[in-house]
Amino acid sequence: MASIQNQIRAALSGTNYSLDSLTTAQIAQIAQTNFGSSTNLVANKIANIADNAVRINLVKPDGTILKYTDWSKSGVAKGSNVGLSASGNTLWSLYSGDQSSMESQINSALSGTNFQLNTNSNTLNSTQMDAIARGTYGGQVYINVVPVSSATSTITPYVFSLNQSSPLHPVSGSSVTTKIELADPNNPDKPFNDVPGNLTTAFVQNIVTHAVGSETGTSAQNKAIEAVNGVNKAIYDAAIQEYALSNLNFNGFKGQSGSKWGITDLTGSLLVNNLWYIHSPNFPVFSLDGQNKVQDPTISNITYSFDIVNTGGAITGTYGDPAKVVYDASPFNKIPEVTSTNK
Repeated sequence: MASIQNQIRAALSGTNYSLDSLTTAQIAQIAQTNFGSSTNLVANKIANIADNAVRINLVKPDGTILKYTDWSKSGVAKGSNVGLSASGNTLWSLYSGDQSSMESQINSALSGTNFQLNTNSNTLNSTQMDAIARGTYGGQVYINVVPVSSATSTITPYVFSLNQSSPLHPVSGSSVTTKIELADPNNPDKPFNDVPGNLTTAFVQNIVTHAVGSETGTSAQNKAIEAVNGVNKAIYDAAIQEYALSNLNFNGFKGQSGSKWGITDLTGSLLVNNLWYIHSPNFPVFSLDGQNKVQDPTISNITYSFDIVNTGGAITGTYGDPAKVVYDASPFNKIPEVTSTNK
């Protein structure tokens, strides 16, 4: 039935009559007609089209009319063709300068409808231009439109550290995967070279004991603190290269393929998809008691918060291309040194 409806529209295109939808009776009338014979259907007189305008009906894939727009041109006569038949070409063409004006008006009419002129394009194709060009002023034409094709701009997270942005690497597990290297004071030829989660309290204690040496009092405490801070900083530097991927959707930033997005679109997507804050995988943090004894580690992570300044407040992009998002990292927390009270 859609094919019959389209042929009726094509036959009436450019006239002052329309038959945009068939009634049940008309469908039955057509169904009872034999091939090779004919039947008569009542068409409707078109009203409210200016003499210098052509009504462009926008037809959805199911054959129904989405909406229409009346495009006008000064200095033209009613009944004259909108375009021209170029020599040697079976397809009609539009006059120079008319195409961009029509496209602008049609795209404005399609705004917010989730339909567009063509897949990945907001311009008229040769078939659409042919249909419009064959139309006449004071009449109407029909062109097909298609659903808007959606494109994803994958969020690619970066961290701003040491005055530069560096890419963050996803980790599907719960713990930091970047290895660290720490000298083993008891075995200088065989350093610790493994992920932070495999670092033991005993190994860190050996580092502290070696660092303290024969020092006593406040000096010994600060040597121990410096050693533990060094271990914790090495772990932090490994963690700041990674983010925990679990339950995060970096493919939720979508829009019309090929269209532009701005910072407002980006920040809105970050909020909706819970990406304003993300975190590193877990890692151990070591501490000391008052006797310079290393305590079993607590588990922590780095919080990354969206950094609009280093992302770029005026950033723009195209849907379908990756979107770089820069985050700030929560700072490394040092154990403070002990201040001597000796006078």
